[in-house]
Amino acid sequence: SARKLIYMADLIPMAAHIPLPWVMAYDIHPVQTVQEKSEILPRIVNEEWIIFFEHDPVHQAATVQFDGKHYCLKETVNISE
Repeated sequence: SARKLIYMADLIPMAAHIPLPWVMAYDIHPVQTVQEKSEILPRIVNEEWIIFFEHDPVHQAATVQFDGKHYCLKETVNISE
């Protein structure tokens, strides 16, 4: 089955930024970023989308899970092949 790949740009540039309160240090609208992440992350989890990270030196892409309290990396995905 085909899986969707979503490019989150600076909203979630690295796997470390998956949790809601984690935003980039130079984000000039951090409250808006957290709000937008809280709107899209449930859909990413429910529909099992793959997030592409443009700035992550370790994780090229990944799926996300919700553990009942936090959003976090579920599975690393290699999309370069």
